[in-house]
Amino acid sequence: MAYKISIVDDMYLDTEQRGRLESMGDVSIYEGVPSSSGQAIERIGNADIAILGWTNVTENMLNQMPNLKLISVWATGYDYVDVKAATQRRILITNVPGYAAQSVAEHAFALILALVRNLVKADTHVRSGKYSWQDFRGIELKGKTLGVIGTGAIGGQVVHLGKCFGMRVIAFTAHPSLERAEKLGVEYVELDDLLRQSDFLSLHLPLTPGTSRMLSSREFLLMKPSAFLINTARAGIVDQDALYQALTSGHIAGAGLDDIANPGDRQNPLLGLDNIILTPHMGFHTTEALKRKTDICLANVQAFINGHPQNVVNPEALS
Repeated sequence: MAYKISIVDDMYLDTEQRGRLESMGDVSIYEGVPSSSGQAIERIGNADIAILGWTNVTENMLNQMPNLKLISVWATGYDYVDVKAATQRRILITNVPGYAAQSVAEHAFALILALVRNLVKADTHVRSGKYSWQDFRGIELKGKTLGVIGTGAIGGQVVHLGKCFGMRVIAFTAHPSLERAEKLGVEYVELDDLLRQSDFLSLHLPLTPGTSRMLSSREFLLMKPSAFLINTARAGIVDQDALYQALTSGHIAGAGLDDIANPGDRQNPLLGLDNIILTPHMGFHTTEALKRKTDICLANVQAFINGHPQNVVNPEALS
């Protein structure tokens, strides 16, 4: 059987990877995110396999994709795909776990260092023709407490980097493990204790119904007024209104965010704050991580074709 494969939106694909994919079936490649659900449906058409990283897939859309058997998500997160509806239609969904652990962990520390050393403000200062260092006093990371929420591949690497900086590292996870604690060399504590103790709080967990708005007004009130929040995960884990209030009231000192709610909304009040650094969900975006990401995604497609699917997020669809 010659599988019809559609790359629905932007995806890193070098010459070797493209050749590998084309050996698996009849491939259609599109660029840019579909401008509408109708365009997404048109791009997938009668494909057996859809590869996508940025396109929303709803139940109504799935109803118009009669041949679809696999959605290979070119990402770790898959909250933009209706998993329940896909499962009901026996459409498998696969994702790409762990490909960007090093890249995202390094980006978290890029945000931390940019905040504590006032790099954005200092750069603007110099570009304006000034050259005074007095207004840009920083703080050292050594000896400070880093609280890590979520200790999977990315969180575990953040723990490691924190220790390299000489930080005291504590962690919280919904499923603490003595084995994992010993492997990482980290102490697991209750969430409230972590919030109270952390000088830097770094989030590394997926957005799920259980983690949505995990940090809100109550949690920010527990934090030190000198603390910084770092979020390289999904924006929805943090109550955006509560974060704005915490940043403007002095309940926390600042934040580094690699994702915000409603990106592109120029009325977002976070955009007007000077104690925050924002990046466009680019923590994963390194040459090395992109190649790993595509390699795993294509391996997921090949494994499905071979009858032994891997990295399946809805195994119920197999039954």
